[in-house]
Amino acid sequence: MHPLLRRQLKRALGDVRITPELSDLLNAVSKAYEQSDADRATLERALDLSSAELNESNSELRELVALLEATLDSTEDGVLVIDGDGTVVRWNRRFEALWRMGADEIVRDGTELIRVLGQRLVRAQELEMAVRQAVRDSSELVTAVLELRDGRFLQLTSRAQSGLPHQGLGRVWSFHDLTEIKQAEKTIRHFAYHDALTGLPNRALFEDRLSVALTRARRTGTVFALLFIDLDRFKNVNDTLGHSAGDQLLREVALRLQEHGRSGDVLARFGGDEFVFLLQNIRSADNARRVAERLLESMRPQFELEGRRLHVTASIGVAMYPTDGQDRETLLRKADAALYSAKDRGRNTLDLYRSEIDADSYERLILENELRSDLREGRVDIALQPIVCAQDGRVVGGEALARWTRRGQPVPPGRFIPIAEESELIDELGEYVLAKALTEARRWSDAGHEGLRVSVNVSPRQLQRVGLDRRVLEILDEAGVTPERLQLEVTESQLMQTGSQGLRTVNSLAMMGIRVALDDFGTGYSSLRHLRELPIKTLKIDRSFIRNVQTDPKDRELVATVVALAHSMDLNVVAEGAEDMEQVRILSEVGCDAIQGFALGRPETPDQFMERLARPPADLHPVAAARSA
Repeated sequence: MHPLLRRQLKRALGDVRITPELSDLLNAVSKAYEQSDADRATLERALDLSSAELNESNSELRELVALLEATLDSTEDGVLVIDGDGTVVRWNRRFEALWRMGADEIVRDGTELIRVLGQRLVRAQELEMAVRQAVRDSSELVTAVLELRDGRFLQLTSRAQSGLPHQGLGRVWSFHDLTEIKQAEKTIRHFAYHDALTGLPNRALFEDRLSVALTRARRTGTVFALLFIDLDRFKNVNDTLGHSAGDQLLREVALRLQEHGRSGDVLARFGGDEFVFLLQNIRSADNARRVAERLLESMRPQFELEGRRLHVTASIGVAMYPTDGQDRETLLRKADAALYSAKDRGRNTLDLYRSEIDADSYERLILENELRSDLREGRVDIALQPIVCAQDGRVVGGEALARWTRRGQPVPPGRFIPIAEESELIDELGEYVLAKALTEARRWSDAGHEGLRVSVNVSPRQLQRVGLDRRVLEILDEAGVTPERLQLEVTESQLMQTGSQGLRTVNSLAMMGIRVALDDFGTGYSSLRHLRELPIKTLKIDRSFIRNVQTDPKDRELVATVVALAHSMDLNVVAEGAEDMEQVRILSEVGCDAIQGFALGRPETPDQFMERLARPPADLHPVAAARSA
């Protein structure tokens, strides 16, 4: 019998005997009690299992919610959820950070929150338009770029919120920080139209501004000027001090030029060392000239570059609208032509465009192209001017000089040499003359004239070129001439211009056995200290000291002093530019080792020079004759 039933019967009946009939009934009731216990146990087990499953589900749900919360708060996008009734139901921490708002500032009314956010924007209507677009079509993806008043940019994206009525503001709004991207785009746009080094407008932007200026000037009848500005010998700075110094110089030049710009004027860097100035609303060419003169004047103070003080000059070409041109290309071309005219006049000056300049520029272009062609086809010649021993009249060498005949007419060296320098043909011309000169030196040797040296001038550009020493050695080998038979002439100013690279090159050439002569001594920057430091073997006194040596005792004394000084330093002295025999006599008396000039021989063809060498020494005593006169 079920224990519970037994206890209940005992309390109710005490010790009353249970009849068999009642026993059957009680057994049935007991079984019912047992079944009830079994059912209850089953129910309890089911409840326990359900409770455990529910607890597990709740735990998983809490973990999922925590994960979603963490994900929402860790995303780079700010998220705002507004339900279909326009109530703000959710946002993340990134939303607060992007909008610079605390949780207590975020109102639950979606419409009001949109208004509050709009107050932080440069243009609130952009957000309002996005909201209206979402209202019109709740299923449409809405995007917009919002600019905040603090300079930041946000990318807005709005999607329909799943599970809610697609009406009104029932959407998820996300905000992504675009500030860095926008700044990068701005930087890219800036550098597309500005020079990275100086920050000035570049050629593309300048040409656009020039087109605008042309349109305005045509409409209003005003005048403007275009100034092309180019630094003189800027390449020397790069080659001697390095590109970082060159870049620093360009920045400093840009700052100085900017000081002279007025409102509306445009200064741009066209590239390299070339700048261009657009002077708007200028009254006349005279006004433009005065501005250009001030720009040249601004270059006068020395520039401080990496601890060195440097003098820098510029050349300027000016073209006027409408007199010199009425379209962009014509004005740019004519200002550029005026610039090259200024450089032809000696640099550190300005020139206004004139019709004659076009003809000159065209001629320069033709000369440059023909010179390049003739160099490559071997149609440029050399002349040799004899260098004569001051004691016995022997020819001790010859200076090789470039000579060019164009269409049957000789082109003056003073015309084609500057063109070669400006067009960078000077390297090619220099190597060409050197090869020709060494070929002649080999002819002299083959004819039995030993001990003669051929002298060749070296340009500043050649001196600055790394590897010149190796190239000279190659040309010597090709000609079959020993280094001792070659003398390379450099000027004082060249050595100053070419700096450390030029000095390294000169030292290397001297170590190879090539004789180095200092040309035009007295016209440059050399000091006694420089002379002692340089590997110079020959000093060539400039013709300006020789010109009046027979009439001015001071000039004669000066030459004598230079000769004595040079001899004290074991230097040979060559006097250049002796025009008459009296000068020859005096130069011999003061101790010059050799003399060069028209009095002793003009530059002549290689064959004529060879004939001179073939004549007996008796034919070559203008020096002796001058001495006995």
